[in-house]
Amino acid sequence: MAIDLSPLVEGVRAKKLVMLQYQKKDKATGLHTGEIVMHTGGVYEIKPDGTIWLWDTTLNDNIRQFKPDGILSFEILAEDFIAMQPWPIKINEEIIP
Repeated sequence: MAIDLSPLVEGVRAKKLVMLQYQKKDKATGLHTGEIVMHTGGVYEIKPDGTIWLWDTTLNDNIRQFKPDGILSFEILAEDFIAMQPWPIKINEEIIP
């Protein structure tokens, strides 16, 4: 069952930080490993296929990709996401001002 990402889209439009609970996949096989991780950060992009690109503000190390079938849950946080330049925030290829 796919998770409804529409509240996440609204949180990204409002430029809020989000917390994602995600089930990892094995890069070689593409199968879920069973390992569950939490990442908190700002979403830079939601692709038309639902793939999310998030800058992890807790680790502040790199941008991470999350496929929609691995997202177990998410929470929109009250804290604003201040995007680092030069990357724009995008939803379905549309730049969010």
